[in-house]
Amino acid sequence: MARPKKRETPQEPRRGRKKRTSSQSRQHQQTQRKAPQPQEVGAGPRGDEKLVPVEIAGIEVQGPVGEPMVIVKEKEGKRIVPIWIGPLEAQALYVGWRKIPTPRPLTPDLLLMVLRSLGGTLERVVLTTVALNTYFARLEVRDATGTLHLIDARPSDAMALAVRTGVPLLATEEMLSRSGIPIGERGKEKGGQEAAS
Repeated sequence: MARPKKRETPQEPRRGRKKRTSSQSRQHQQTQRKAPQPQEVGAGPRGDEKLVPVEIAGIEVQGPVGEPMVIVKEKEGKRIVPIWIGPLEAQALYVGWRKIPTPRPLTPDLLLMVLRSLGGTLERVVLTTVALNTYFARLEVRDATGTLHLIDARPSDAMALAVRTGVPLLATEEMLSRSGIPIGERGKEKGGQEAAS
């Protein structure tokens, strides 16, 4: 007797990932090699923002009640900007500016220690604008992943960090053109205050 033929059952398709073509494999490898691109977080500068290097020319006491004032000066120019600040902020700024050692860390020192312990880096400080006789500043901080954070700050706090780290201190041309005065006209300035915390 002839043996009955065995029925062939169709095999189920194998489940899993589809095999990549050679072009897809090359594209996948190129994607894997690319490093993550730095990003910016926060209110960034305008595209036409012109920045000018500045420095602290002095910290003075002015007025009948002895209010502190920081004098910011163009490095390569003849304009200055007087900014009224609080007494505690003036102390923290002066100590960092003159490199005076303190027994315990002040607030700017503490902030820098926290920033560094988290892998962050302060890249530069920008004095950005003045509105209603009030000044504003910006910290540019890069974190451990490469993301750039643009952080709003008071000028005194921002400058206290700049003098402790040696990062570039800059001012926008807009701010200098609006509130800067020639050095020869010292004594005529009224100055402005910084934004309250």
